[in-house]
Amino acid sequence: MRKARAFTLVELLVATVVLMVILLMLVAMVNQTATIWRTSSAKVEQFRSARTAFDSINRHLSQATLNTYFDYDTKNGIPTAYKRQSDLRFIVGGTEEFFGEFNSLDTERPPVGGPGHAVFFHAPVGFTSDDQQTTNPTTGVPMYSELDNLLNMWGYFVEYGSDYNYRPAFLNNPAGSYTPPPERHRYRLMEFMVPSDRLTIYRYTSSKDNSAYHARDWFEDFLKLRVIPTSTDTTQTQARPTHLLAENIIELVVWPQLSRKDQDQVLAQSGGGYLAPGYSYDSAQQQVPKNGRIDPRNQLPPVVQVTMVAMDEASGARVEANPQKKNQLQVTLDKYFVAQKIMDPQGLSNGNSDSQTASSATKYNADLQNLQTDLVTQGIAYRTFTTTISLRAAKWSQD
Repeated sequence: MRKARAFTLVELLVATVVLMVILLMLVAMVNQTATIWRTSSAKVEQFRSARTAFDSINRHLSQATLNTYFDYDTKNGIPTAYKRQSDLRFIVGGTEEFFGEFNSLDTERPPVGGPGHAVFFHAPVGFTSDDQQTTNPTTGVPMYSELDNLLNMWGYFVEYGSDYNYRPAFLNNPAGSYTPPPERHRYRLMEFMVPSDRLTIYRYTSSKDNSAYHARDWFEDFLKLRVIPTSTDTTQTQARPTHLLAENIIELVVWPQLSRKDQDQVLAQSGGGYLAPGYSYDSAQQQVPKNGRIDPRNQLPPVVQVTMVAMDEASGARVEANPQKKNQLQVTLDKYFVAQKIMDPQGLSNGNSDSQTASSATKYNADLQNLQTDLVTQGIAYRTFTTTISLRAAKWSQD
């Protein structure tokens, strides 16, 4: 019989090399697939808090109300007209405008108003305090637990600062030789939420001539408070009623608008004009119609377009570590979506001041595209969220 021929050493080596090449290719493919999976999962997880925060804005903003009624408009106690009135307020403007008008009680690490816009309004959310003052001493049940439609002051804005005020106290005041972790400076989306039992708007507006009140004390008094209450403030009534919604939110744009049908009608009748051509909006302030402009006094905008831009944590860390990148990003954010100032301390309206930003909202699409281009140029990974919210309580009328 013929003997079977065995593999030579060269053939074995060639087969081994081929097998190793195949194994290396498989390992590389598996590793690449795992990397893509980890990256995709990280991106989804990274922007999950941003999506949750965006949903919160949509949910609460759609509940905004002015609870309007009709009554005589008086001047010096004499009725002058029978008009729509409201004790509640809805206001949109530049965040820096609101933050720049007062000094926070926080002497250390005070929050700084971030880019974009801020919105403050009233809504029947039913949020109340859970301290001893609002709890039945006999049953221990919160006194307002079943009143789900109580009125609240609500709002959203972006601020920049340290995470010192949002960390557990033991991290900031360690015992022994423990070294606290370094502070992280980030842009943060804040939710302003005043409990019903601390509501103050009627203190300012429930007079016979409430139309004379155009100030912002109803929400700025709360923004002045400390982020962290003092040790003697057991009820936290001296603490700023805000809640951290998400980190690394670098832009919030709030644009009050008319419905498409009403906007087309206004354009056809006047040849121009938007409800908030400079983004800013104050339901308490009577504006003189100019170039087709509409007076929103005591009315909610029918529609609000909200845009939010978030960057990932890796980009946030790089920006914090590099002062040049931080300044570059700040300059970029300040260039776009500039809101027209609502009024000065003398009560001048939008039609009388800040003409350079009077039509800034008309550049919305260009600003958004340019912002995204600048972020890519700076190596910042971002995601943009945009939606149009219908305000259910809006009963818009041009009369």
